[in-house]
Amino acid sequence: MREESKLYEQGRAISHMLLLEACVTVAALMQKKRSREICEKDLLAAIEIYPVLNDLQYIEFGGRSLLNRTCEGDYRFSHYAIQEFIMAYGLIENLIANRLRPLPYSENLLSFILNGSDKTFKLLSIDFSNVEYQGAKFEGIDFSSVSFSGATLFHTTFKNCTLAGCNFSRSVFSGSIDNTCYENLDFSGCDFTESSLALTHFKNCNFKNCRFANAKLEGGAFINCNFDYSDFTSSSLTASNMSYSSFRQCTFVKANVLGLKVDKSLMQSDYSKADNADKICIMVRY
Repeated sequence: MREESKLYEQGRAISHMLLLEACVTVAALMQKKRSREICEKDLLAAIEIYPVLNDLQYIEFGGRSLLNRTCEGDYRFSHYAIQEFIMAYGLIENLIANRLRPLPYSENLLSFILNGSDKTFKLLSIDFSNVEYQGAKFEGIDFSSVSFSGATLFHTTFKNCTLAGCNFSRSVFSGSIDNTCYENLDFSGCDFTESSLALTHFKNCNFKNCRFANAKLEGGAFINCNFDYSDFTSSSLTASNMSYSSFRQCTFVKANVLGLKVDKSLMQSDYSKADNADKICIMVRY
């Protein structure tokens, strides 16, 4: 309101809602570059694309403003949490241009969205890729179709989460098989191309119609899981335990199945083209 009054005195009538939208856009521009600042040159260039930013250049920022200017003249929010909160508001209220989406993940950004939106809000506007998650605990979140590509999930847990259709390509599931277990999760339709799930424990999970091309699953435990219609082309399943699981119409071309254990699993697939197919430790149910 203070900035709105100052601009009005300068003969530049603009509502506080337009100023808020301008701040939302600035926050998104910063987050897109994984930065806490934007220089004046970049802001002026952005005005050509996002005209709502135009009046920011005429504001005299005070020390108590949420958006300030540094001694070098760069624009910066008073605290990173303010930047994250404004971004969350912008995503919930659909004030952020599509060309700026998805925005890189941050813990506070996700928390603000989950606490400020209803259950129908989709997280597709957040990019979860190429992030290292150390001991993160996600509970009751609908991650449907979001991208975790290139992410490292170290001792990360998903409880009562929806993960169908996610992109886990080149991701790494890391953690001891004894203390990291993914249980009762729906991974149907996910892309695990070139990902690493080695030495990881999955139990009662749905991997129907997933792509595991060139993925590493060595030494992992996948107990009582559904892999129907999944593609394991050129993947490594060496010494994995996939007992009590279902493999209807799966593709195993050039997959390394040396020592793969599939006791009491439903193997209605042609694994004859897999490498070391005769070395599968098998006691199947048809």
